[in-house]
Amino acid sequence: MINGKQISDLLLKVYEGVTEDDFLEYLCVILEGYVTASISSCIVTNLETGCVEIKKMNHLRGGSLPDSTDIQSILTIHPFHSCFLSNEAGAVVCTSDIMSLSEWKRMPVYERFHQPLGMLYDISVRFYFGKNCISFMFTDSCPMSTDHRRILTLIAPHLKNAYGIHRRQKGEFTRSFPDTIALLDLTGHLVDCNKAFLLLLEKYFPGDEPRPMQELPKAVVTWVRAVLNKKRSDYTGGLPDKLCSRKGNLSLVLNLHPTNKGVLLSLEEISVVRIIDVLLGFGLTLREAEVMSWVAQGKQNSEIAVILGIRTATVRKHMEHVLQKLNCETRGSASRMVIEVISKQLPYVKCINCMKAECENCFAQINNTEDV
Repeated sequence: MINGKQISDLLLKVYEGVTEDDFLEYLCVILEGYVTASISSCIVTNLETGCVEIKKMNHLRGGSLPDSTDIQSILTIHPFHSCFLSNEAGAVVCTSDIMSLSEWKRMPVYERFHQPLGMLYDISVRFYFGKNCISFMFTDSCPMSTDHRRILTLIAPHLKNAYGIHRRQKGEFTRSFPDTIALLDLTGHLVDCNKAFLLLLEKYFPGDEPRPMQELPKAVVTWVRAVLNKKRSDYTGGLPDKLCSRKGNLSLVLNLHPTNKGVLLSLEEISVVRIIDVLLGFGLTLREAEVMSWVAQGKQNSEIAVILGIRTATVRKHMEHVLQKLNCETRGSASRMVIEVISKQLPYVKCINCMKAECENCFAQINNTEDV
């Protein structure tokens, strides 16, 4: 089952490679890692002449392929060829979409190419650029899974977008990036991004003073430069690999990805796991969960009593029940257990108190609180 993170990772890899010398070959290799196929290929079809050029063809199972000249002639009689020239089908098309299996087996291309190799199905994802149709075709003995086909469908528009960036001029980026990716230079200065990228940053890092739209928030700049320079002393509270900012039940996670032309800054907006929801999963009552959530945030019994409007003795009694249910001897060990569980469910954030990636002060406060 595919998830949003897999798609985000694939998108990031696609845009990271826009400065590669042979970008189409790079894309073919990247896609090979996300879909199941025995043979992968990148094919460029000239829409004016109908000529076919094979940019890359790879037998992923280690078998031998026919001569490239033979393959080019075979591709001109492939049923996909007319689809590419007429643009009649969708961005992702399989041989089973346009004809029955019995019809496919009677096709010359099947007899000349697929049958000798033991292959049966072709699926292609394509985009149009200028006078060319650029397609990535995957061949296998089994039909492609629904999940892998969905990956190709979701990635299709981004292939054209990334190829456009590559073609406009290698190394010179335009404002065609997705809303969650920006290009920085090696000193941490913003080179290019989408306007929506800056608006999302502004949502989580509101500035005290107005700044030009092309500038990153000061907190982000400080973190980026500290990471790039490996100077932990420049970042108060330790230097996290990922920067996180919380707003309500959502968090924005920032991550840096070096490339050969600069650094990509990616954003990921995720839902925050509430401490109390995790505690209810341990079988605690709502009031016990409320008490334990404040304990995990370093509050003393007297402070919790004021917050919840109950007696201190009642807080202590609830805590006794909590320790029994969590099988812990002290509130400090119970807090550490909760932190560990939260960290697994929300891997970018380790401190459930201040939501920073590493907060020594909060951990020290929790670790030094052992009274019941």
